[in-house]
Amino acid sequence: MVEILQLAWGMSEQAPEGITAEDWAVTPLPVRVLVRALQQQVRLLHEQVTSLEQRVRVLEEQGRQTSRTSSTPPSSDPPSASPRPPRRACCGTRTIAPWPRDMPRGGCRPRAGALPAIL
Repeated sequence: MVEILQLAWGMSEQAPEGITAEDWAVTPLPVRVLVRALQQQVRLLHEQVTSLEQRVRVLEEQGRQTSRTSSTPPSSDPPSASPRPPRRACCGTRTIAPWPRDMPRGGCRPRAGALPAIL
């Protein structure tokens, strides 16, 4: 408050934007104090709005995520999310060839006819 009063009394102080130096020089002290306090409040509110806009952007992005677009479990999806298609076995309904002895175990078996015939 002391700084605001010192600024208001100081004649070398620059006038706020939109007010001429002559008008500011004849402005009463209580009005100067009020103008400076309102300018400070506007600056603080502008910073808050900027911060809140950023937070809204982050929250909107999180709201658009589903279990398909993030690492969250399907139970966290909103009721409006489309259901996940059932998982298909890796080999599906294809005809499966017998497991060759020289192939390592794990994964899908090769399709019939995909390997060279054993003589």
